[in-house]
Formats: sequence, structure tokens, C-alpha cells
Amino acid sequence: TMPGENSGPRVVSSGCFLAKPDARVRLFVLYGVADVTMSVAKWVEKAPDWLEVRLVELPGHGFRTKEPLPPCAADGQPGLDEAAIATQRQDLISQLSNEIGEAAGDAPFALYGFSFGALLAYGICLRLTSEGKVPLVLAAAARGSPNCATLSRATCELLCRADSEAMLAWQGGGGSFSTSNIPTHMRPRAAQLFRYGLLLGAAPSGNGVLSTTLPGGAAAKDQGEMLNEVEFRDGPPRVGAGCTVVAVGSDVDRVWPDRLVQRWADVAASAEPIGGRPSFVGKTLHDVEHMKVMVHPTTMELVAAEVGARAMEKAAEVAGQR
Repeated sequence: TMPGENSGPRVVSSGCFLAKPDARVRLFVLYGVADVTMSVAKWVEKAPDWLEVRLVELPGHGFRTKEPLPPCAADGQPGLDEAAIATQRQDLISQLSNEIGEAAGDAPFALYGFSFGALLAYGICLRLTSEGKVPLVLAAAARGSPNCATLSRATCELLCRADSEAMLAWQGGGGSFSTSNIPTHMRPRAAQLFRYGLLLGAAPSGNGVLSTTLPGGAAAKDQGEMLNEVEFRDGPPRVGAGCTVVAVGSDVDRVWPDRLVQRWADVAASAEPIGGRPSFVGKTLHDVEHMKVMVHPTTMELVAAEVGARAMEKAAEVAGQR
């Protein structure tokens, strides 16, 4: 079992886990900042019979609440330690890669990530590929490509030093997220979740490494300003040959605009098709808000279709080698 799946009847009754011993493929689903597995339970409910969906609970969230968050989640830090944050991101990716790799076993598998979860899925994909486990599909929803830099070093300094209320005020600025209605007793925790997700996701990928130095520039006064200056780094690590990259965005998403989401093509294995199929598949939803992209029917149908197609191709490849 995955961590969190051994939490007894609560997991089963919430629809977060359904074992399918006869399934042909496993799909590991990662949610976004401040979410929990129940946020993506529809993936389990709507999965076709041949697909076993495993919801990845992040440390410090949901059924794993007692586990610590990365140190960068803390309020009032003395300042930004970019090297430490890069290490924290890599540590989290390594931990999740070990958990997913063990759960995947030798069976075909795929990865899906929403928002911050998409960035984690990318790192996990690279890590597992380096160990000889190439996912059939890496699907990313509502998240700019890994080589996209939207936060400056000055902004990250600001977020490190902010207390809980300042962090929530910054996050709620621009109207992309509503933080004013978060209950009083939950506000400190919510601030920590938003902070660590932003900081761990801030450093872009490029020139062959997963995390590169943050860009310069002034601090964004709120979340609405962070997209005013966007940089794309050259040479982000590409996924392994045989892995299709799928990107799903929305034309009304103000958190991660679709033009940034479709740049996931930058990390596809190549510009050439894989086995007659494109190595990158991009989809733009219409009039779908950021959070609703996560479990939108079109998102789930597209990802399942691409995973199924790659699974059939993989089976044909294996049969041809016998």
C-alpha cells in the first residue's frame, strides 16, 4: 500500500482507494497545494476497469497530517536560502519516487499531476526514468511547464519572511484564490501549505538540471502580479523515450494561463511521434476555472485515453520482442 492507504475504513469510505488486482495499468494521481486525496477521489470513481488509480497523499496532508512539511513552510523565516529549498524539493521528489516506484512494481504505470502536483510528477518521472522505470504517460493539468519561471528571488524573499496573515493576503491578491473565507483555526496551516508549494515550485528547470537559480526583479505585491514577468529556461530535462506528455489547461485559468501550460511540449521526449503517435498532446478546456480542471470530465477522459493507447502500444512492443 501507499502511505495513507493504510488508514483503515476512512480511506475506503471516502473513495480514496479501490484495489483492482486485475487492472492492466496503474495511474498515480498528485493533487495541488493545500489539497488532499479526497479532492481527487473522482479519479478513482471514474476510472475504467482496466485502470487502477492510486491517489498520492503528500506528507503533511490529509491522512499523512502528522508527517512534517518541508522546512520552507514555516512562518517568518530569516530569508531565502535557495540551495536549501532546492534540496527540500529534491528530497520530497525522492521520497515520493520511492513510494510510487515500490507501489508500481513491474507493471505499466502513468503519472498525473494537478498544479503543484504536476511539477512533482515531472520530477518523479525523471527520477524513476533514471532507475529504468519509464512511465507510459506524464500528464500535467493547470500548471506552467517546469522551465517556466514566474517568481523572482525578491518575491520569494518576501514570502519567506511573511507571517501567516501576510502570506494569505499575498496569495489572495489578484482574485485567483479566495483566502478571506478560510476559518481562523485553519489559517496558519493554510499559509504554510501555500508558502511551501510556491517556494518549492519557484525554481525553474533548464540547462539540464531540475532546479536553476531564480530570476531577479522586484517583488510581486500579490499573487495577481506574479505573471507579469515570465521567463522560460532553455534545455529542461526531457522525459524518457516512450513517455507521452499530456498537458491540460483552460482559457480562463488566471493561476496558470493556458499559454504557459502548453509549454509542457518543451519537456516531451522529442518533437517526433512515438510509435506513430505524437509525443506531446495538448488540450485547452473552455470556461473551466483553475481548481475545476483537476477533476474535469474531459481531463480524466483524455488522460485515460492516452494511457490506454500507450499501454496497448507497449503491449505490442513486448509481444514483438518475444
